[in-house]
Amino acid sequence: MKYILVIAYLMQISFAQDVLAIRKLAESGDANAQSDLGVMHQTGSTIPQNYAEAFKWYKLAAEQNHIHAQYALGVMYDVGLGVSQNYTEALSWYKKSAIKDYPYAQYNLALLYENGSGTTQDYTEALKWYKLAAENNLPNAQYKIGQLYQLGLGVPQNNKEAIHWYKLAAEKNIPEAQTNLGIIYQLNQDYEQAFKYFHLAAEQNIPEAQYALASMYIDGLGVSQDYTEAFKWQKLAAEQNFPPAQYSLGVMYQKGLGTTKNYNKALKWYNLSDKHSSPEIRKNILHWFTLSAEKNIPEAQYSLGIVYEEGLFGIPKNPTEAIKWYRLAAEQNYAAAQYALGKLYKYGRGIELNLIKANELFQQSCNNGLTETCNY
Repeated sequence: MKYILVIAYLMQISFAQDVLAIRKLAESGDANAQSDLGVMHQTGSTIPQNYAEAFKWYKLAAEQNHIHAQYALGVMYDVGLGVSQNYTEALSWYKKSAIKDYPYAQYNLALLYENGSGTTQDYTEALKWYKLAAENNLPNAQYKIGQLYQLGLGVPQNNKEAIHWYKLAAEKNIPEAQTNLGIIYQLNQDYEQAFKYFHLAAEQNIPEAQYALASMYIDGLGVSQDYTEAFKWQKLAAEQNFPPAQYSLGVMYQKGLGTTKNYNKALKWYNLSDKHSSPEIRKNILHWFTLSAEKNIPEAQYSLGIVYEEGLFGIPKNPTEAIKWYRLAAEQNYAAAQYALGKLYKYGRGIELNLIKANELFQQSCNNGLTETCNY
């Protein structure tokens, strides 16, 4: 969370001004014009974007103690725009601007101290600069102070102080602050407040908050139990590749919670979460599918066949087991299983090649509604 451009500053520049006039002033040594020209080159507004030129003009202005140019030059060094990335130089220029009470420079300087970039990691120094930026009403700095208090970095751990600073940031709609407030309230079993802040962050598309909100709907904590709402938020988080949500969405599809039961979709989401899953979770997924398959549910039998054919969830490929489960589902006229079994017969995978049997299965699959198999 780093400030790159200062929109309020950019708005001060009238892009209707004659660029040639600004350039003439800049070339005559006017620091404001030099900084303005740097902004124009950096943003590509009215003139072609050129980071090297932006760096050149910012540096000329910064050397004349222009407060924004010093900050902007720090950004160029920090990110590596128009110059090789150099955190030490970034820190130096941020500090020149920060001591003149420029909040964006104070914030970025604090980030460097927190991360130990260009200097020794120093949470106390980071907190000092975050507080100065926060006093200048920079909401992201208020959030970062809350985080340092919550984690006890550079200051004794203090949830009361964390909540104070998070609330200041949350009121300005910083979703990370809203999420962390939700976590603190949830741990303190104040579920109504937890729900409130998770909901605010979830509406800003924060997957952790969407997942937490879904869990509260599932458990009926701070809100009436509602599987339909839970499914909605779980899916939004899963689609952002948040592994716990992908796993939980698989559970909801498998059990039919808030949606129609669908083993194929359950398998899809379990598989997406698989690379982040622990061995215990993988074992549980396989156990649940097996239990459902043993109850003679064709969708589960087909899905279990895929697990064994493709070697999902950390188990070795096992064509024999795949054939067993595909066949059980196929015998119940489950079209996808008939097609999958037909392919194994057609190519002789784990079973003796048999084109006649393959064609029979493809025809059965077609008759049962899987139209793409009708031309096999």
